[in-house]
Amino acid sequence: MKNKTIFLSIILIFFISSCDSLPFFGGEENATALPQTVSQWAISATASDSAGGIHGGNIDDQSPFAATGMPDVEVCDDDQKAWVINSEDDGYHYLELEYYDPVYVTKIRVKETWNPGAIAKIELLNGSEFVSVWEGSYNTRECPYWFERSFRGNIGNISLDMMNFKTNTVKITVDTDVPGWNEIDAVELIGYETKWYKYNGTMYFE
Repeated sequence: MKNKTIFLSIILIFFISSCDSLPFFGGEENATALPQTVSQWAISATASDSAGGIHGGNIDDQSPFAATGMPDVEVCDDDQKAWVINSEDDGYHYLELEYYDPVYVTKIRVKETWNPGAIAKIELLNGSEFVSVWEGSYNTRECPYWFERSFRGNIGNISLDMMNFKTNTVKITVDTDVPGWNEIDAVELIGYETKWYKYNGTMYFE
């Protein structure tokens, strides 16, 4: 019995001494878990122009509000549940969307459901001013089409996997001279609630 007790004690000591190397006991080999991204859909919206009025309040009137919430247009077609301007081929117009939680943005996804390829610029509200984070052009034959862009910021010479400021407001500029009626069903905002970065092998959180 005494020998069995000694044997069990040795096993217990060995186990405890090993714990520091196990991830769930926080030893040196443990990699700190990264924060999870938060995905959101817009809760309110306004626009420079709209077939349903710039302050429409229904998701099926082609107003800016039609671009709030989760995607609800499944096919490539003119649909009352997507935002579109009042006049075809009318130059640049914007759709401004607000989300519930401010985040450090890492990605934006826009579902274009009729004549995609019209997004010309994406801006994020930083304090009281909009900051341009993407501007350009692209071609696609896919419809509906998910336009996706990822964003990175920096702190000095340290690169981040996200923008370095929090926001809950996105402005999308559309070039409506792209042939046809250009419709947007929904805009997904993805980001982190906490700013984090790795420097010299160490994780930092702000």
